[in-house]
Amino acid sequence: MRLPHYVSAIAAMALIFVSASVAGAENVQAEIDKGNAAVIAAYAKGDTAKIASLYTADGVIIPPGGAIIKGQAAVAAFWQGALDGGLKLVRLKTTDLSTTSLDSGDLACEMGVVTLALPDGTEVKNRYIVVWKHEDGGWKLHRDIWNSGQ
Repeated sequence: MRLPHYVSAIAAMALIFVSASVAGAENVQAEIDKGNAAVIAAYAKGDTAKIASLYTADGVIIPPGGAIIKGQAAVAAFWQGALDGGLKLVRLKTTDLSTTSLDSGDLACEMGVVTLALPDGTEVKNRYIVVWKHEDGGWKLHRDIWNSGQ
């Protein structure tokens, strides 16, 4: 049985759409990886202003057991406190990334594992979720939350 031409055309368009979506997701992953590398580099240099600039203007941190931190100035102060306390950010490893487009803008949700070094050199791993928002031509951390465990 021969399929009508429009069925083949729809199938071809669907294949193109799926291929474009996969390529788009790979591009977002690369941009998120660059964002994570920038966070780690800025933290290693003690540049909390740079870290804060990697968050959206209304970015939020929800640390375990702590108050909600909102806005770039508060984000910079939070990370300065972590630096002053001797905490070292060793690495961020994405374990899952999903993207979506909403009326309010492009969003990506990243899950992963962060490895931290305590002042005594002990390394601990925590789970995290970051909602990234495409803003001003790039991806920025928008909502950042983590807890213990891996």
